[in-house]
Amino acid sequence: MAAGNQAARQDRHREAEQHFAEALQQAETFGPQDPRLASSLLRLGAAYYLQEKYTEAEPLCQRALAIRELALGPAHLDVAESLVMLGHIAFARAKYAEAEGYYTRALAIQEKAVGFEDRQLTSTLYPLAQSYVLQRKYVEAERYYRRFLTIQERVLGPGDPVLASHLDFYAELLRRGNRGAEAAEVEARAKAIRAKRP
Repeated sequence: MAAGNQAARQDRHREAEQHFAEALQQAETFGPQDPRLASSLLRLGAAYYLQEKYTEAEPLCQRALAIRELALGPAHLDVAESLVMLGHIAFARAKYAEAEGYYTRALAIQEKAVGFEDRQLTSTLYPLAQSYVLQRKYVEAERYYRRFLTIQERVLGPGDPVLASHLDFYAELLRRGNRGAEAAEVEARAKAIRAKRP
């Protein structure tokens, strides 16, 4: 598993797939409801996902989710991790309503476990907002993206250039919701951040 994780961190996804496939073979001996088996399934599924092999990725991640829900309980953060991965797969396959469902379930677990303002939530808030955008649900998208932006601003600082890019997207969301005046204010903030860069 360690070799697969290292390969994945270095974007060597085909190599990671091979390592995770070997780890899964070993994990199958642990028993059908062992959380270590779920981890191996999810890691291999993620390696497939990163190679756009969604048909191979989805059943592995579904199986990981089922094991984790049974072994760890439906409110465990590892269950949320599995749901987010399934959300990513559904999103990549343009199944945006399905992705929304996975992300919403994951977010509810995360909020209960770590609170409503933890940095961990950003990995779910952002794709959830994107899934709403692609369904033209701009009010919902803006609500979740605003939460994402609030956490990012606290983590990055109000003058971070990465924040300016997030503000640009937020302004676009506001424009799509016919809130041009607010969008202009957000764009001005992004411009001011960029103007202060050395």
